Amino acid sequence: MGEKMRTYHNPWIPVRAYELLAAEQGCILDVGGGAAPYCRSKHVIDIQPFDAERLRQNAWGEPRSGETEDQRLKTEDGETLDVRRETLDVFTYQGLKSNVQGLRSSPFWRPEDYTQMDLCAGERWPFGDKEFDLGLSSHCLEDLRDPVQVVREMARVCKRVLVICPSRLFEQMRGVDHPNYSGMMHHPWLVYEEGGVLCFRRKTQLVEFPGNHLVCPVGQKLKTKYGCFCYYSDQPEAKEVVFFEAPDDAAELGSFVREQKDLRAKMEKNAKWRSWRRWVWYLRQKYGYAV
Repeated sequence: MGEKMRTYHNPWIPVRAYELLAAEQGCILDVGGGAAPYCRSKHVIDIQPFDAERLRQNAWGEPRSGETEDQRLKTEDGETLDVRRETLDVFTYQGLKSNVQGLRSSPFWRPEDYTQMDLCAGERWPFGDKEFDLGLSSHCLEDLRDPVQVVREMARVCKRVLVICPSRLFEQMRGVDHPNYSGMMHHPWLVYEEGGVLCFRRKTQLVEFPGNHLVCPVGQKLKTKYGCFCYYSDQPEAKEVVFFEAPDDAAELGSFVREQKDLRAKMEKNAKWRSWRRWVWYLRQKYGYAV
């Protein structure tokens, strides 16, 4: 028997997203997965150059039950076909002579399974309308300069869309990543769903003003279900929420903070704080101590 498929665990994937992915039987396009693709994605599109080793090592997710490193596949006529791992596919592999039925036994993407391009360039992606069953974007859109354009292209080439992002609570909480900044300091967007629409709101520096963010207690972290969220739709819509005046921007940020209730129930102990190295790092970052 072969070894079980190995993937790394991404701690910021909500349970609902894992359930949706486990139930998905179709062809998956991983949008922005060049650094860490979903293990069962058929194709990856990203601005980063293709690197098979990086993709294989950083693949995340749950393989299907029973997948092993050295499976043998069968053709439609029942003939056993022994193929190299590189040619195995999550779904049906369209060969030149026959269709091979089976699952990828190890996360591996070939150059033809990867498209390198700037997702926000405004160009049509090189795929037909509704070519993929599911478009997946995990922890990518909050980094991009034009995520609305990306969602529109995902809606064009995919029958369904699943977006996973840090929650707004995560991004408006100081100390979840760095003691002096709210959320991930390099993320330019707060992402949330409102009335079935995926909303992108600029994460301006006003979020660091008093009253516009919460504070993560030292030694704790947000529970996964509160630190991230997923948006799933077969008719995805996205929009940018715009504020033209700084007072309006600040007022809306503060309003969100005041709406948060029972914060303690949303926190849990952070095992990283058991290490003295974590405390040294924290003191250096927060106070600039040379310790």
